[in-house]
Amino acid sequence: MQRMIFGSLNDKHERLGVMYAGALHVLQSDNPDRLVLAAHAIGELIEKLPGHINVPTAATDDALMQPRKPKTLTVQVRELLDQWTKVAEMRL
Repeated sequence: MQRMIFGSLNDKHERLGVMYAGALHVLQSDNPDRLVLAAHAIGELIEKLPGHINVPTAATDDALMQPRKPKTLTVQVRELLDQWTKVAEMRL
């Protein structure tokens, strides 16, 4: 499976394959921080994917792959108030 993932990423862009191979390499090392380092490498890889593969991101409408309009401050405040109310009710 790792070879298949590496090959697929490498086909999209060589740098993606190198990043994945680096994550695997550090994961298999005896470095005490290997999990943190591998997770960071995979996070960097995921960050680079939208530049090479058509994947939905937080800034796009997942269904249409169109840029989303940012929420207005009013909408954000209302959502925060709703969340706050739910949390407050759970504590009662």
